[in-house]
Amino acid sequence: MLWRKRVTAIASEFPDVELSHMYVDNASMQLVRNPKQFDTIVTNNSYGDILSDEASMITGSIGMLPSASVGESGPGLFEPIHGSAPDIAGQVS
Repeated sequence: MLWRKRVTAIASEFPDVELSHMYVDNASMQLVRNPKQFDTIVTNNSYGDILSDEASMITGSIGMLPSASVGESGPGLFEPIHGSAPDIAGQVS
């Protein structure tokens, strides 16, 4: 609810940007069904991690799509989705 309230308040400052809200299960389905409908997805870290993994498979490989972790203070971290994790390659979880 915090994200929804904050984003809705900020959206009024950008009337030319379309805003829609979705529950994460619907967003996941819509991402598979029609990924072109999304330009930017704003969510919390847990849901963002799940959706970014799903989105990476649409392009055919993890690590090809951009991701960002942006907080209220400090620098943002912009990165490809996960990458290859060579430090844990070959380990069984």
